[in-house]
Amino acid sequence: GRGVTGDYQGPEFYMPFEILQYQQGKFVNKRLLADFSSIDGVNTGYMFAYMYYQCHSYNSNVVGAIDLSNIKSLNNGLICLSMFEECDGITSVDLSGLETVYGNSVMKRMFYNARSLVSVDLSSFSRIDGNGQVMQQMFYGCSSLEELVMDSLSTNNCYSGDIWNSVCYGCTSLRKFSAKKLPGVNKNNCFSSAFYNCTSLTNVDLRSYNIAGMYTT
Repeated sequence: GRGVTGDYQGPEFYMPFEILQYQQGKFVNKRLLADFSSIDGVNTGYMFAYMYYQCHSYNSNVVGAIDLSNIKSLNNGLICLSMFEECDGITSVDLSGLETVYGNSVMKRMFYNARSLVSVDLSSFSRIDGNGQVMQQMFYGCSSLEELVMDSLSTNNCYSGDIWNSVCYGCTSLRKFSAKKLPGVNKNNCFSSAFYNCTSLTNVDLRSYNIAGMYTT
């Protein structure tokens, strides 16, 4: 079955994903590794929520690169809520297979204050459906993140605002943000504070985004 194995200066343990969601922040002093290779879609809310929360490198929890490339869809609310929040042991995440996201706050705070994160591959990400806050604060405080490219994202059916609220807030190393096929939506606060304090940002490509009808941006 699906599970997680790890080493915490003691016996090996096995933790099913179905109950891992309730272990919020309890693996701070452990080395936590997970094999996601058999998972191509997730339909259960909170499935990965808080999974690597506060997984600190100074506690020898060097996670490094995470391969989530087999996951094609996230189809429920809060699936990846704070999954890597304050995890400074993570450097890169491969989400190159992810195509569709549906639900409320699916990736909210997913990498919040993950200060060692340099790159995330979202090259196939093409469709958002559902409620708002889908990517709210997703990369907030990721001060090592250098670029964010979502050039396949061409469908956005969210029916409330705050979709990308503070998405890259405080990403001081971010040089490029590109979502050139992203259509505009008639909702307020979609990009509120999205690039606040992005002091290195020189390239933003939202060429298809039409803000007509929006009263707050």
